[in-house]
Amino acid sequence: MSAGVPGVVVVGGGIAGLTAAYRISRGTAPAPDVTVLEAADRLGGKIRTELVDGFLVEGGPDSLFASKPPAKALLTELEIAHRLLPTEEAGRGTSVLRGGRLRPLPEGLNGFVPSKAGSFARTRLFTPFGKCRLAFEYAVPARPDDGTDESLRSFAVRRLGVQVYRRLVEPLAAGIFAADPAQLSLAATMPHLRAAELEHGGLIRAMLAERRRVRARTVTDVADPPPPSLVAPVGGMGEIVDALAARLSSVDVRLGAAVTEVADGGDGTYLVRARNADGEETVLRAGAVVLAVPSAAAAVMVAALDPSLAAALAGTAYTSTVTVALGFRSDEVDTRLRGSGYLVPASEGRAARACTWSSSKYAGRAPDGRVLLRVSLGGPGRSGVLDQPDSELVAVARRELADVLGIRAEPVLSRVFRWTDVMPQYTVGHLDRLAALDQHLAGHPGLVVAGSGYHGLGVAECIGSGSLAAGTVLTRLEAVSPIRRP
Repeated sequence: MSAGVPGVVVVGGGIAGLTAAYRISRGTAPAPDVTVLEAADRLGGKIRTELVDGFLVEGGPDSLFASKPPAKALLTELEIAHRLLPTEEAGRGTSVLRGGRLRPLPEGLNGFVPSKAGSFARTRLFTPFGKCRLAFEYAVPARPDDGTDESLRSFAVRRLGVQVYRRLVEPLAAGIFAADPAQLSLAATMPHLRAAELEHGGLIRAMLAERRRVRARTVTDVADPPPPSLVAPVGGMGEIVDALAARLSSVDVRLGAAVTEVADGGDGTYLVRARNADGEETVLRAGAVVLAVPSAAAAVMVAALDPSLAAALAGTAYTSTVTVALGFRSDEVDTRLRGSGYLVPASEGRAARACTWSSSKYAGRAPDGRVLLRVSLGGPGRSGVLDQPDSELVAVARRELADVLGIRAEPVLSRVFRWTDVMPQYTVGHLDRLAALDQHLAGHPGLVVAGSGYHGLGVAECIGSGSLAAGTVLTRLEAVSPIRRP
């Protein structure tokens, strides 16, 4: 331990934990001793990139919003920013499965409202009645600002109608959050929709106001095109993890170290107990601890330290998912794989939630003469898929592709990735629960949480969460030790 500087323990080696460790290890002079404890035998958490027979397979997230400031700053420092790929031209656009057929989403969706009249008029995703009901959104009065949360389903049905909810909002939200929109908190998942209603009176009105604002901008203002929305490193998402790990030379990274308890160490410190695969226990004393693990796991770790804090952490439910990656010979795939893939509404009654056409979405995901697809299974009400063997999960995914895309060939590659209790459910009242959690954490200076269970599920949000946690830790260290930020 650096003289007079308390050590820091980061629990969890996912993207949030690695970001926190990186920021803390470089954030002060002298630098504190930082230890990362990861229960698994690898770093990265839900980010898992594999190179198999020329295929670049993503077991978890395949992209991120790199334009968000914390992610942009990190990728620049890691010298990855210049290696980010935009979506291929052929991989732009998404479809929705409706009645067994793929229906492309209308172009120019803005807050679930199509901004291009021609595309909206031509779409076969909605019936004439559904289109009229969506257009009627312009006249739907705004719900008063009473400070209460509501579900995404409630908001969508109220403003857009049942049909648009079932055929557009539900599959999109389920694909993003692996959750039931009837339970999802609007304030925690899509607050911009409620903000648009309150500021402009509705979503169509907000879209029209934005169009007027864009038209009023000068030529200089619009000279530079906006950055691509979703991007991916050339070498896959694992490239970010590898770059972070390579810059943690001063950090003690321990794999196979499962934390069992975080206890009060006295004198403003914490005792972190961990066990390795052989059952040997290690106890570390730290001036600050970052819990960058699912909140349910964090709850178990602090149960003895503070039962009320543990209860607050346990308030977020999690669901499980499965990703099945399948590679095929191009000449055995009759369907033109244009777009990024398709989403499956719950009303279709299928096992799959979505299918991503990976080799159409980003370059370099499959060797010449091959295509790569990913089928997403599981989620709320479908977690039973985890009980099935890999062979059956591959069979389920193949049936999906055969029924929808007509692909009946034998795959040249198959990989199954199981993710147990990894997708936090931001149910109604999520932000109120976070406020209560913050109050409990305030009683434990130096104890910080980070990750997808709090303020965003995406990779960019987790990077931001790790950066924020690091800032909190550094502020704490400045208050109790002779350090300064460079």
